[in-house]
Amino acid sequence: MKSALVTLLNFFLFKISCFAQNIDEKEIISLRTECGGVYFNSKAELEKSWGKSLRFFELKKGDKVADIGAKSMTFIGTLSVFYENVDFYCEDIDSACTTSKQAQKVIDFYSKIKGSPITCRFTPVIGTETSTTLSENSFDKVIIDNSLHEFSEKVLMLKNINQILKKNGILYLRESLGLTNGELHIGCKKALFDEAHLIAFITQQGFKFIKSQDCQIPTGAFSSKLFLFVKQ
Repeated sequence: MKSALVTLLNFFLFKISCFAQNIDEKEIISLRTECGGVYFNSKAELEKSWGKSLRFFELKKGDKVADIGAKSMTFIGTLSVFYENVDFYCEDIDSACTTSKQAQKVIDFYSKIKGSPITCRFTPVIGTETSTTLSENSFDKVIIDNSLHEFSEKVLMLKNINQILKKNGILYLRESLGLTNGELHIGCKKALFDEAHLIAFITQQGFKFIKSQDCQIPTGAFSSKLFLFVKQ
């Protein structure tokens, strides 16, 4: 009987290891070609490259979180490897990529990386240049993942983000930073904030700065940081 249980356990562990095996590079290239985004070939590589940064977000089960500028939704995919049962609303103006079909591709891919099913929920939402189109006073947390410098209407968007957050709601921001304020991003050629001007700008829009952390995640700029603000 004991021998049979050991055999069954070994079989179960073998199935898990197969499920979490490295992803073929051809699959990753195909997914990137469709909507861009970031795909890792293994959980070990994700942990090594981004693990410390992704844990900065401290998401909790049951949190309702809006990711503003989500597009391909792969950043939420990486977060979903580390967090359980979070409701993600993935907002972007790109209606071609911010879709249920794309969300399912990301969920399927990162379930393989995680080695077990993704328990977080993804809801694609199409916004505008001035509004997230999300309900006011509804979200525990908002994430802006390296998108702020690309917003054409930063003040209006941050005003709306303040509105959709609940009282004392949290704004997480990952952002490329310039050596000097106004320096251009080497990729998109949009103007960047330096750290001091970024914190000042966000606080002017009704948020209180709490803390920051150097970011492992590359952004195509001189440096990048993770920031945590609270709605005033």
